[in-house]
Amino acid sequence: MSFTMRPCRLILESSADNDGGLGPLIFSKGFMSGLNIPDEMKIKYIERRKQDYDDCLKALVKNDFATFLRIGHQLKGNAASFGFDDLGLIAVEMEKAAHESDISKIKLSVDKLDDFLKKQSDHS
Repeated sequence: MSFTMRPCRLILESSADNDGGLGPLIFSKGFMSGLNIPDEMKIKYIERRKQDYDDCLKALVKNDFATFLRIGHQLKGNAASFGFDDLGLIAVEMEKAAHESDISKIKLSVDKLDDFLKKQSDHS
C-alpha cells in the first residue's frame, strides 16, 4: 500500500474561547487521499452517505443538533480516507455549526452535502 502526502493545510476559524478552548481547527486537505481505495468501496461509501443526508433532513425538522454532531464528526474522520477531502470540509462545517446550535449554518452544510452527493452520482 502506498500513499502520497500533500502539504496543503486549511486552518478554519478558531474555536478557542477566552478560557483557552481548542485553538484553531486544522484540516489537512489531501493527507490521506492518496490511498488506493477501490472504486467499488468508494461507491459503497457514497451510498451510505446518502443515508446520512436523509438523516440530516429528518434532524432539520426536529432541530436535532446531536445528529449533526454525530454525522459531522464521523464524516470528518473518514471522508479523506476515501479521497473525499471536500466532504471532510463540509463535515467540519456541520460539526462546528452543531456545536454552536446554528441552524442556518447547518442548513448550508446540509445543502453542500446534497450538492456533493449529486456531483458524485453524476461521476459514477
